Amino acid sequence: MTPNPSEADTTSDQRQQDASLHQAAWPDMLSSLHVAYGDLTRTQLELERRMAEIGDVGRMAALLHEHAPALSDYLTSDPKGKQTSTDRWRCRMSTAI
Repeated sequence: MTPNPSEADTTSDQRQQDASLHQAAWPDMLSSLHVAYGDLTRTQLELERRMAEIGDVGRMAALLHEHAPALSDYLTSDPKGKQTSTDRWRCRMSTAI
């Protein structure tokens, strides 16, 4: 059975239309992938920053616990204790938690 010429033209036209739609979709897909990659990268960097802050809070808590018996002397007299700004750490703890 030979195909009807009008059916062959319709099939050919449909293939061309499908191919052009496929080609037109590539820029949109690439743009979407680029945006998604940017979002993932920003999220990863934000998570890494927060993990570092949590680590800093843990180290600060251990330091304060270590000097708990004479904490006021440590914060006012010890050179390392003077470098410790409790207001700064309090702010960082509140944002990290």
